[in-house]
Amino acid sequence: MASYTIIGGDTKEYGPIWREDVLKWIAEGRLNSQSLAKGETDKAWRTLASFPEFADAFKPASPTTSAGPYNPASEAEVLAREPELKIGECLAAGWSFLGANAGFMFGAVLLTWLTNLPFAIISVTVPLLGPLVMACFYGIIFGGFYTACLRRMRGDAVSPAEIYCGFKTAFAQLLLTGLVSILLVQISACCLLLPAI
Repeated sequence: MASYTIIGGDTKEYGPIWREDVLKWIAEGRLNSQSLAKGETDKAWRTLASFPEFADAFKPASPTTSAGPYNPASEAEVLAREPELKIGECLAAGWSFLGANAGFMFGAVLLTWLTNLPFAIISVTVPLLGPLVMACFYGIIFGGFYTACLRRMRGDAVSPAEIYCGFKTAFAQLLLTGLVSILLVQISACCLLLPAI
């Protein structure tokens, strides 16, 4: 029976584990098609999607078999649950991610800062047009930064330069998001200033 070594979302190696365990982890969402793995005879890491034995696990399931028929009682049960936010676990996971990816985070934050610096200078020195240019690129740059971090959390091999992925994918959406978020911040600032006046 074939065994595999897996790099999990926490960037740690697990294994050797059997095919059934890998399929179970895929079903649980702990692994995805881009998760890295090595078979017992492999010399290099490769994505799970490149293993023929796991190809069926990444095919989309039909809606009727995966979700089943709509059940209002199930919806009511889910909506009735109290939301649960474990602050301690969130902070611990954040510190763990930062510790495991310190080089990536340093590079990504530095590139984000250096990219925003010219726009910040333009926004201060050029009235009206400068802040608009800053608002346009704000969403694209930070959207790329957050996307790169999320991909890194999922175990993908991502370099700090991936913060520029917003210029290649979802450019219009991130541009609009940046404009709307800056607009909302400005509106909320006005709402705070007007009562003070």
